[in-house]
Amino acid sequence: MLRLEDGCAFLDGKVSSGDFFDHLNRTDTAGRFEYRKRGKLVTEYPETVRTSIRIVGNQCTSVLSNSPSSIFKGDSYALRFRVEWKDGMQLSPADFDPASVQCVGYSSVVMPAREVTIPSLSCQMTVASKGVPLSNHLIVSVFAADGSWLARLSAAP
Repeated sequence: MLRLEDGCAFLDGKVSSGDFFDHLNRTDTAGRFEYRKRGKLVTEYPETVRTSIRIVGNQCTSVLSNSPSSIFKGDSYALRFRVEWKDGMQLSPADFDPASVQCVGYSSVVMPAREVTIPSLSCQMTVASKGVPLSNHLIVSVFAADGSWLARLSAAP
């Protein structure tokens, strides 16, 4: 849970690329990870990966509220993302077009008698990954519309 100055939110993410990650097995071989798919050694990510990030508003206390955070008001779709590949402790910029990020917001009604809604925002982006070793982690940093840092997500096979 993210505790912000004006509310709270949950954040989670997922990385996919068709069926690339299906049946991809990781084993520790002499202190290094080795990846195999259907018996064949796999050393690199596919040409692109698709990242999905979901942010769901939440009240910070047990009292229900319609105001989980300002990131869901007005310009809530103005989130910014920084995407990097992490190799050990080294970060390098990932190849992706920030203008191609697609975000969709929606609300779900909770306990209609109390007229409380929970806002959500789902964003997707495509990241070039051709030639990137599977030992690297994809790091996505999420920033609010005002530029303040919200969270950092890490994904690895």
